[in-house]
Order: sequence, then structure tokens, then C-alpha cells
Amino acid sequence: MIESVIMTLIYICLLAIVVYLVLWVLEQIGVTIPAQVMKLLWVIVVLIVVLMLVKSILPAMGVRIGTHNGAAYASEQIQKANYEYNR
Repeated sequence: MIESVIMTLIYICLLAIVVYLVLWVLEQIGVTIPAQVMKLLWVIVVLIVVLMLVKSILPAMGVRIGTHNGAAYASEQIQKANYEYNR
């Protein structure tokens, strides 16, 4: 678990650095970004970070989220229903 948390924290740092560098480069070339847009962009980054943390921590706690393929799951349920119907 600790390895996944450390990797997630590294990814978070890289994401923040990339976003900051992109914003800095845009400012340096003269593109003005309104303050509200800047705040919105950082809010989106924070939401992505929260999702990354939740996705890395919850499996260690025994919570499984989004582990099945939707189409495969639906196909399996249809096969089960057909089997029960034809019995």
C-alpha cells in the first residue's frame, strides 16, 4: 500500500509542476489568463488529485470500485438470466 501512495504523491507533484510550468510559459509569452480561469484550473487539478488519492487508498482498505468491465458484466448477467429462464 505504501508504494502506491508514494507513487501517487510523486504523480501529484509532477502534475502540479507541469500545470505550473504551462501557466508560467503562457505568462512569459504574453498570454494573459484571467484570475478566475486560473482558480478554476487549480480546482480541476485538486479534484484530479483527490480522485488519484482515493483510487490509490481505497483498494488497500478493501473497497473495490470500478473493477469490472461494464460490457462483460452485462453479458454475464444476460447469460445468467438466459440460463435461469431456459432451465
